[in-house]
Amino acid sequence: MTQQNSVYSEVRRIIAGKIERGETVVVDWVTHEIIASKAGIEGPDVEFYRICAFTHVKDVVKRCVGRYDAKPASADQQLVLAGFEHLQTAYTVLRGGEVVLVPVDQLTDEEVEDRAKDLDAMALGCRAHARELRSYSRERLAHRRGFITARAGQ
Repeated sequence: MTQQNSVYSEVRRIIAGKIERGETVVVDWVTHEIIASKAGIEGPDVEFYRICAFTHVKDVVKRCVGRYDAKPASADQQLVLAGFEHLQTAYTVLRGGEVVLVPVDQLTDEEVEDRAKDLDAMALGCRAHARELRSYSRERLAHRRGFITARAGQ
């Protein structure tokens, strides 16, 4: 396993453990937890390496937490709550100005409704996007046909 995959595996394991224990996940807290567990950096450039490590680990944590964000269809069945087809084990929400990953059973009714509204809006946006794609395809085809007809008439 590469060092890169190792960081992702460790972050996913920490996040999954927190969710299984019913804990919320704050990106910065997980980042600090991992950096603190790797405090054996020494030498004159220690601050440079800590800053680089913090930046990278925070990015990895954000990506791993982002797997729980709303999607049109849940591609990762590991995140789906047992007995459901789409309901995830946790969702990201904004609490106290921070994005946190919260086990679904700890979401407030308002947070659940906000997530449902996000999904409704996403569905509308996806439908509009699909209409634009089809319209573009029709216009492109009409343009091609017109171009071919114009060339044939020359």
